[in-house]
Amino acid sequence: WMARRVELDPTQATAALAEAATELRRALEEIRRMLAALSPDGSPEDGSRQEESLELVVQKVLERWRLPASWSIEGDVGAVHGPILQAASSVIREGVANAAKHSASKDVAVRVQATPQRVEVQVEDRGQGFEASPKEPGEGHLGLEMMRRLVAEVRGTLDIESSPGRGTRVVARLPVDEQGDEP
Repeated sequence: WMARRVELDPTQATAALAEAATELRRALEEIRRMLAALSPDGSPEDGSRQEESLELVVQKVLERWRLPASWSIEGDVGAVHGPILQAASSVIREGVANAAKHSASKDVAVRVQATPQRVEVQVEDRGQGFEASPKEPGEGHLGLEMMRRLVAEVRGTLDIESSPGRGTRVVARLPVDEQGDEP
């Protein structure tokens, strides 16, 4: 396919390759973040983990996917740190990435609500959805399985509601008490 494109329009082919290279670099960065989150202490091997605010995470992921969306953050998310912040950030990143890649929806909403007991993260789209297994919604979808694992590690819950033509809703409930803040 690309060989034919090079023959027909070399300039367009070069631009397509440059865009593909940029997307590969971004994907590699996401993989590194996910692997860092899965490491025993939740930090990259070089020890340079830097926590981002959830607001910055939301802004960056929406900008990265060029996805118009509504979003809100309520409560004291500044008190959220460590594994809870990492799990919340991962749910936001993966939920928005899935909406951008698979839903064909331009109507995406990200909501974060923090209380002294928990942080609840919701990512919802009104896209094409998928047939969710009643037993384990999202089973067989790597990104959703990684979200499920990260949320479980902080003793949280992850609910995925989806059906064809009705969009997808991902809700993570992450405990902020002493028990839930240490994996």
